[in-house]
Amino acid sequence: MLTKTVTVKVPEYLYEESQRLTTLGLFRDFSDLITAGLRREIREAQELLAIEPDDWQTRLTSLRTQIRKKQTKNGKKKKETEADLLAALRATRKQIWAKEYRPRYRLGA
Repeated sequence: MLTKTVTVKVPEYLYEESQRLTTLGLFRDFSDLITAGLRREIREAQELLAIEPDDWQTRLTSLRTQIRKKQTKNGKKKKETEADLLAALRATRKQIWAKEYRPRYRLGA
């Protein structure tokens, strides 16, 4: 396999953690760890790009249907203010961050 030498800058805490994982034998060396991380990120990006254009439309329609059912189930829909919508959006963003990104970057752990 052909290789290419590159220089990367990483935060000190990531470098220290990578050295610890290498010392524990989870990776052969720092290069092996970086390669494994790149493979994982590329694989995830390729999975995201593999979504068919019509698939997102189908999922959006399904999501809208679920929202309407929930609104109907909970009674008459009240008119939300801009502040209510922003608060809901921020709460959703925090949930997505906690579920998808916090484990990946191990922030606040």
